[in-house]
Amino acid sequence: MKERSFTLNEILKMVKYLKVHSKETVYSILIIIGSTVTMVFLPLAYKNIVDRGIMQRNLSNIAYNLLLVVLLILLKEGFNLFQTIISSDIRQKVFSEIRFDVYRHLQEMSLNFYSKKQTGSLISRIVNDVDALEHLMTEKFVFLLRDFFIVSAIISIIFFFSYKFALLSLLFIPIFALVFRTFKKTVYNMGKKVVEKQENLMGNLQETIAGVETIQSYDTSKSKLKEVNHRIADTEKTKKLLYIRRALAQSSSVSISIFSMVLLWGYGGYEVLEGRLSMGVLIAISYYANNLIEYITDAFNIIINMQIALPSVRRIFDMLDTEPEIKDRENAVELYNPKGDILFENTCFSYEKGRYILKDVNLSCSANTFIGIVGESGQGKTSFVKLIQRFYDPVSGNIFLDGINLKNIKIECLRRHIAMINQETFIFNASIKENILVSRGNIPMERVIWAAKIADVHDFIISLPEGYDTIVGERGMGLSGGQKKKIAIARAVLLDSKIIILDEATADLDEFSEKSVLNCIKEISKDKVIFMITHKLSNLSFADRILAVSNSKILEYKSLQEYRAFLESTAS
Repeated sequence: MKERSFTLNEILKMVKYLKVHSKETVYSILIIIGSTVTMVFLPLAYKNIVDRGIMQRNLSNIAYNLLLVVLLILLKEGFNLFQTIISSDIRQKVFSEIRFDVYRHLQEMSLNFYSKKQTGSLISRIVNDVDALEHLMTEKFVFLLRDFFIVSAIISIIFFFSYKFALLSLLFIPIFALVFRTFKKTVYNMGKKVVEKQENLMGNLQETIAGVETIQSYDTSKSKLKEVNHRIADTEKTKKLLYIRRALAQSSSVSISIFSMVLLWGYGGYEVLEGRLSMGVLIAISYYANNLIEYITDAFNIIINMQIALPSVRRIFDMLDTEPEIKDRENAVELYNPKGDILFENTCFSYEKGRYILKDVNLSCSANTFIGIVGESGQGKTSFVKLIQRFYDPVSGNIFLDGINLKNIKIECLRRHIAMINQETFIFNASIKENILVSRGNIPMERVIWAAKIADVHDFIISLPEGYDTIVGERGMGLSGGQKKKIAIARAVLLDSKIIILDEATADLDEFSEKSVLNCIKEISKDKVIFMITHKLSNLSFADRILAVSNSKILEYKSLQEYRAFLESTAS
């Protein structure tokens, strides 16, 4: 893809974050202006030391201007100190806001988005790309603004002393622009490659760490180490090529700077010998010219580094501009106390166009009903329940809850009334209490204990050294499968959802744990709508209805006995 410079839209997006901290930003600009003023007056003081002090043998002028130099230098360093403090404050605030916005946006994205992304890749965007954007906004832009003020002021002063000298100084700006244009495309493309390779590396590292048990079980550590080592080496090789190109660009700018200073000093010396410039003016102009070249060079290097950061910045804004596939409509309503009546009306669903997972589904599920869902793997059982949660929208047809189209119900409200217990219960690296609450911190401890008792996990919890405050480790490594399931049931009890979905919730449990979990499910099923996906028909003995999913169709059976009779008739 052809490289692009920053677009106005991208600049406005960055400015949006700075506008929130407009007071600090204004202070920063005023300090830059103050620092520029000290830069302007310093050479004038040097000029006066030579022309009005040394050349005229006037000690008082020398002393006065030396004192002025000291004061200006102290003032300049003071401005720099305050600039650092204010920039750090802005940086910390903007850094947090951008990272939070990226994380919040990721939380709003649909499951379809996550199915196409590696976790490590997304972490790379939150960490590496946000770092690049934040560094660019709070450092590069500030320094570039500073360089602009200083260069503008210096050129004006040099014009005041000698327009020929000023024109000669300006002669080198097009040369810098030409060098930048030469390196711009290469540096941008290499920066983009580095970002992509770092993202792939992060995804690979996350995957191998998460799958360490499988890797060790199949004794594939050596091959995985070799793969990771190759990715690391490839990433570092690309970074090395980027650094070489950046070094070439910076070396070119330094060479131009040295050549510029030699030419300017040579011309200035000639003017002094011809009597058209005083020695003091030459020193002042040379000081200005030196700073001019220095800050132009600095601006050049900043712009080169901005090209390196640009791919990361663009990736962040492209992601933030990506609209969630599933989102609230403008007129979406709250649903406070649903009965739980669910209606599928000519509902079709597919992940890929033309390949239906579910087709022409028409069924209703009344409140206070236990529904078993059966079928071979890959037939669409999980897709069916995810449609109820509105993790996906049907490609055609509608789904209603208490007569209201799911698309017209606020997503947060809808999911608050649905509890999900999966085969693989996700446990956070937090206390048992926090895992039951799942961020609902305003619930009293008595309710947490009540939910744990109903889920038949309270006795186990209080047997632990720290009880409900016990940290269970990442993914609940310190818990058995049955204990995880019961904690998930406690979550559902605490949420008091009208609809409870169990997706192979007992598949990996031993007979004793399975029986215990099923008893818990029976306990919480009163006045609820329960959907239970399972391959074990014995678990559905108390189901009111059976839904059999096969070949994108859903067939209804009034009881487990009727479904078994159907299976026997087809088998014979």
